[in-house]
Amino acid sequence: MNPHSDPSHPEVAAEHGDQLIGIARSIRVWQEQQRPAVSDNQMIRRFPALGSDKTYRKLRNGDLESLNPSQHLPKYRGVWAAIEALIGAAAAEQIYEDLQPALETNLAAGSLIPQRGKKRLLIIEGPSGAGKTESLKLIAARFTGLVVQVEAHEGWRSAAGALRDILLAVDPRKKREDLPSSTADLMDATIMALGEGNHVLTIDEGHHMGAPVLNVLKTLLNRTRCHIIVAAIGTLWRKLAARSWEEARQLVFNRLHDRVILGPPSQTDVELFLSRRIPSLNGGDWRRAVPVIADHAGRSGNYAFLRDLSDRANQSDEEPAATDLIRWASELKALHER
Repeated sequence: MNPHSDPSHPEVAAEHGDQLIGIARSIRVWQEQQRPAVSDNQMIRRFPALGSDKTYRKLRNGDLESLNPSQHLPKYRGVWAAIEALIGAAAAEQIYEDLQPALETNLAAGSLIPQRGKKRLLIIEGPSGAGKTESLKLIAARFTGLVVQVEAHEGWRSAAGALRDILLAVDPRKKREDLPSSTADLMDATIMALGEGNHVLTIDEGHHMGAPVLNVLKTLLNRTRCHIIVAAIGTLWRKLAARSWEEARQLVFNRLHDRVILGPPSQTDVELFLSRRIPSLNGGDWRRAVPVIADHAGRSGNYAFLRDLSDRANQSDEEPAATDLIRWASELKALHER
């Protein structure tokens, strides 16, 4: 065996160690760039190949003690490949400000921000793929410097879980391991971090919140000047409100500025979206497919369906006709229904 291909050879082990540390640090840089903020626990749940929290922390700090670089290197290469794919997909994604979801949420957000009274909560409801997340991104871009982005998850069943994420998003200089342990201290620290600033806290996936977090939002609205925008799947949000009626009643009925309910893409939005995402579309024939596509999209993922259809059309070497678009849309709908 060539000693320089043997993982146990000192030179090979050292080279693998350097590569591993470099990849771990690149992963960390990407993690810190994410908005909403992504915690170490969320990273490990999303990318199990990172190993334990301790392993991930040691590697990005350049500590290889008790670790086998050759064992971890293929796994970290796989994680970085997945992240590079996400980076590429994000670069290719476009958000259109003149589609209905963006227009409605931008109008509501513009009306919310000047509010100084108690009603500083905006709720954006809609099914999966209806444009909630994209609308929050547009709000963040429009109100640069004011918006703090977070994403709810299963850990938001508790007030402490939500407050940790919010506090780290408001003050990224803080480290999770240094945060207070008690809910009361976390609340005080979050209120102090928000201070007297006119922050806009946007919460995606809000249907993951538990009843205690509804009370957290009410307290933040009472004790700070912040504005809160929650985006959630409408059916799941209503289930949350039914389970936690009193908490939801106090929050929504006393603090709600507006509620935006997003629906399926209209035929106008379908036409605008496809005309921009499929460069090979010319003439007017393809527009005959718009009513069918709009109907399929409303039943099978909304704007996410339109993105998938655009990707399929862009794989074709020829200009798509209406019959092609209808056929591809029907195939995607069938896949969605499986």
